[in-house]
Amino acid sequence: MIRPGDRVLIGASGGKDSMLLSYLLARRRDALARRSADGDGMPSGDGSGPLELLALRAVYGDSGPPGARAPADARLAALYASWGIPLLDYSIASPPPAELGCYRCASLRRAALMSFAGSEGFNVIALGHHLDDILTTALMNLVRRGTTEGMEPVRDYPDFGVRLVRPLCQTPEESIRRFAAERGWLSVSCSCPAGAHGERAEFGRRLDALCPAGLAEKRRLFDGLVATR
Repeated sequence: MIRPGDRVLIGASGGKDSMLLSYLLARRRDALARRSADGDGMPSGDGSGPLELLALRAVYGDSGPPGARAPADARLAALYASWGIPLLDYSIASPPPAELGCYRCASLRRAALMSFAGSEGFNVIALGHHLDDILTTALMNLVRRGTTEGMEPVRDYPDFGVRLVRPLCQTPEESIRRFAAERGWLSVSCSCPAGAHGERAEFGRRLDALCPAGLAEKRRLFDGLVATR
């Protein structure tokens, strides 16, 4: 998914998922840097040298024109700084509440990431969607749209020169929750007006009801989805 030399833009919501993704990518970057310093050969990516990482948090409701700016949450910025990852907020205009559903929200955030990646020369966008996210989206699309299309682990956007990746695609949400709790990471709430009461939350509960045996059943669903694409 991610290769040495890639310039990676991380979609940072401030929640546990993107925190874990950022932490793991920082560790991967540091490992590649050590290998390079030791003179070990590394496969080439789209650039040269180890990974370059930057995190971008799309937020609603800020004053001023849309665009990147210093992060509003100093604690979150300090955590990212401890991993050696710069963090920026990206202000996006919030549409009227009647127009803001889960699909619209995802589209707006993805557009902000694409725009920034294109303008700043990042060739990879990394998102923190986990196994439960991917299955929840598939269930939503199946019920609402009659299709299982949704979050792919890897997708190329040639027109933008960007590869979108989801490295946590096989990681269950519960594992991420436990790891974040052990680390004592402070989660920053998503700025979506629907919060934990939106459509995705409801379909997440439906997914759990569909898979009472838990992880094994969810992984079989994931394998089935990947096999059909």
